[in-house]
Amino acid sequence: MEEAYNLQNEENDVQISLVENDNKQNKSNYHKKHNRNKLPKLYKVIYTVVSIVIIAVACFAISIENKNIKLTTNNEKKQEAVDKQKVTIRELQQEENELSRVERLMKIAQKNGLKADNSNIRTVKK
Repeated sequence: MEEAYNLQNEENDVQISLVENDNKQNKSNYHKKHNRNKLPKLYKVIYTVVSIVIIAVACFAISIENKNIKLTTNNEKKQEAVDKQKVTIRELQQEENELSRVERLMKIAQKNGLKADNSNIRTVKK
C-alpha cells in the first residue's frame, strides 16, 4: 500500500508540477503578449509624435517662406517707387539746367528790351 500511496503522491506531485508549469507558461505567455503589445504601442506613440513635429516644422517653414515672399514683394514695390522718384528728379534737374542757361536768359532779356551787361552776369552754382 505504501507503494500505491507513494505512487499516488508522485502522480499528484507530477500533476501539481504540471499545473505549476502550465501556470508559469501561461504567465510567461501573458507577459510576452503584453510586452509585445507595449512595444508597438510605444512605437506608435513615437511615430505619432515625430510625425506631428515634422508637420509642425513644415508648417513653420512654409509660414516663414510666405512672410519672406511678402517682404521681398513689398521691398521690390518700394524700390520701384524710389527708382521712379530718381527718374523724376533727374528730369527736373535737366529741365532746370535748360531753363537757367545764360543764352536763354539773354534772349528773353533782349526780347523784352533789356540790355546785356556782361559784367553783371553771374553763374550761380549749387
